[in-house]
Amino acid sequence: MDTLMHAVNAALNYPAVTYPDIALFFDQAIAEINTTLHTGLRSFHDCMDLAKERRRELMAKAVVLDTEPTPADRIEAGDESDATAGEWEYYYNTEHKKYGRLFGGIYEYSDKLYGVYCSTTAQRTVYEAFAFNDATVVWVVSKDAYDFDVSEFLPEDWIVLFIIPYVCFKYTVRDGGTATTFAEELGQGFQQLQETYDVPEKVWLPSVSHLPAYTEDVKKHIPLLNVMIPTRAIYESMKHDRATNGTYGSMYDRNGFGDDPWPWGSL
Repeated sequence: MDTLMHAVNAALNYPAVTYPDIALFFDQAIAEINTTLHTGLRSFHDCMDLAKERRRELMAKAVVLDTEPTPADRIEAGDESDATAGEWEYYYNTEHKKYGRLFGGIYEYSDKLYGVYCSTTAQRTVYEAFAFNDATVVWVVSKDAYDFDVSEFLPEDWIVLFIIPYVCFKYTVRDGGTATTFAEELGQGFQQLQETYDVPEKVWLPSVSHLPAYTEDVKKHIPLLNVMIPTRAIYESMKHDRATNGTYGSMYDRNGFGDDPWPWGSL
């Protein structure tokens, strides 16, 4: 989300706009996509709420750091065989690219690991484990609690060709400026995207249950996953071929003129 806000500010010639200033415009852009494509993409507001909830769940399992981390500090890394002795309270699993946290003698794994350090002045700093590579895993100051990965439900094409021009158009009009260029960009961009992507209205939940955009749907339908649900995300895999060649048959493909050897009926 930070990268997206930087791109919006760059397109607007750096007016130092913050997310709360234009939050409504982001949600309107998603509503435009949903109403046109008949999809069920979650709004930016909903995605942020879900990101905060996931963060709270992970923070409940955060590591309490005795000392303030420095760039020289390293988090232990290795595969499961390296951690079997349970001597590491937490570590980075180089095989599965996940963080293991020891609870009751068993490692629980997750995509993120948080650490909390309280200074002598009772100031609390939240850190997040970051893996530069399998050999270098360090603590870095955690990002804002409202941040989330937009690419979980929208590919770069949709962000560049529609979301950014749409938000910039709305902001410029509200600010009393001329938004003709942004209007042309979002109109042409959306048309190009519709011609390039084949986005289904609904998807079969078991086929997408492993994707982050559908985690909440899996929780909701856990008693019965064999259901069709509204599309929650657009992916690069939904791009169709630039030109689809026609498929033609002949009388020989169907053993003559169709199923009936004499299609004109009986005489």
